[in-house]
Amino acid sequence: MTQNIVWLHVESTSRCNAWCPFCPRNNQGYGLAKDLLVEDLAVDKLQKVIQHFSNLHTVQLCGNLGDPLAAKNIDNQIDMILEFDNIKNIQIHTNGSLRNKDWWKRLVEKTKKINLTVWFTIDGNEKNHSLYRQGTSYSKILENASAFINAGGKAIWQFILFDHNKNDVAECYNLSQTLGFYDFKLLKNVRSDKKSYHYKTGKQLFIKNYDSKSVQKPIPSVMTVEKKNCMHLSYPSMYLNARGQLSPCCYLDQKAISADDIVKSFENQSFFQKCIVSCGNQILSSKKTL
Repeated sequence: MTQNIVWLHVESTSRCNAWCPFCPRNNQGYGLAKDLLVEDLAVDKLQKVIQHFSNLHTVQLCGNLGDPLAAKNIDNQIDMILEFDNIKNIQIHTNGSLRNKDWWKRLVEKTKKINLTVWFTIDGNEKNHSLYRQGTSYSKILENASAFINAGGKAIWQFILFDHNKNDVAECYNLSQTLGFYDFKLLKNVRSDKKSYHYKTGKQLFIKNYDSKSVQKPIPSVMTVEKKNCMHLSYPSMYLNARGQLSPCCYLDQKAISADDIVKSFENQSFFQKCIVSCGNQILSSKKTL
């Protein structure tokens, strides 16, 4: 059964420098969640899982609760992944404001033999981005992304659409082309737009999800709609959290099990009986610039 898995979604850490109000790692942006365990995924646990999946060709570093670049051992994690000849693709999803320009250049240099793609989450222009991406630096993100792209890296601009940034789409899309991003993806937020607060002052913010009726044409005409399906069934894939536990996907993380019981995860069909249908941020539109 494990031979069927070709894609591994990895939470490198539960650490993060951002305070996004709708993220379950914090209390609507103000203070960490009570039961959050702040930890980095041990390299040996990641290695053990990769060894089990002999047909694995893609590793996606995309945190459920943290940003992969916040992991203290992220370089060791990446270096270990690169030791496996069967791994042809690495994807990194990040807010982009961590590390420095030299680190991003080195990342391109050491991954030349594989297909590396980095998704930078940039939700609006300089004025509106940090309203949701609290604790991040817009200028640092663009600086890091530019260093990565100019060194030969393949970058995707990911834009989560809210009511407050709906008019920034065309501006950001044009900037993505100027900077040399490979693709620009516009996503909708699927997390509840509950109350949100400023991460330092505790003052209430008023962040609302995008309402398609409130604006006529937020998407540039050159972009096309994509459909996003269940990753576990489509690839198929598995999710490994920062504790070293496996589950079919990050939405079923609460049912995660030990990596030592990998085979049992396929035998236990109860995993799939409570699957969350929404399946993450749905792609509204996409435009490859190259």
